[in-house]
Amino acid sequence: MTPLKSDYKKFIRWLSIIPSAFTTLILTDWIIRLAIWWIVLPFTLLEKLFKYKTIGPIGKIFDKIFNYLIGVDSITAMTIVFTGFFTGYIILYISSILSPSDTRKTAKILAPLYIILVCIATCFIIINHGILGEDILLQVCFIIGINSGVNDIKAQSTSYLNKYEKFILRNIFPVFITTSLFTTILILLFMY
Repeated sequence: MTPLKSDYKKFIRWLSIIPSAFTTLILTDWIIRLAIWWIVLPFTLLEKLFKYKTIGPIGKIFDKIFNYLIGVDSITAMTIVFTGFFTGYIILYISSILSPSDTRKTAKILAPLYIILVCIATCFIIINHGILGEDILLQVCFIIGINSGVNDIKAQSTSYLNKYEKFILRNIFPVFITTSLFTTILILLFMY
């Protein structure tokens, strides 16, 4: 590979971190919410169609606890916890793998940046909507997911982290184009 082509691919890899992180954020949220919806669907159908109560005394206790602490039922709280944790973990992991430099160093640099962005987003949410337990729980789980991603990357061997390198070098242009298009389309949809 020529040095010019190598530098161009490095630039594209750095540039693809932002749309990849945004795409990962949205898709992970949708996938986890859809998975939990599919898990809860049979119980919801039992309740609605057959008037069968699927929530027992323990479920009612958990619903009361979560409703008191956060203001949501236990299924919504579970969705928030899983969404926040896995989104934070996957965003950091994918962004670190996409970077052309050392994955461990990139994870150590990106983690504080993502945590600062989460704190800024939390401040804006509090200013616009007030303090909601649901939002605070999501942000806390997001930060825990980011820290777990850093710890997981630190614990992995170099050979394991390098196995993605060939795939990324071969497919960086499609990754960059698809994530950029997805990000642009979603931003346009959210604006209108």
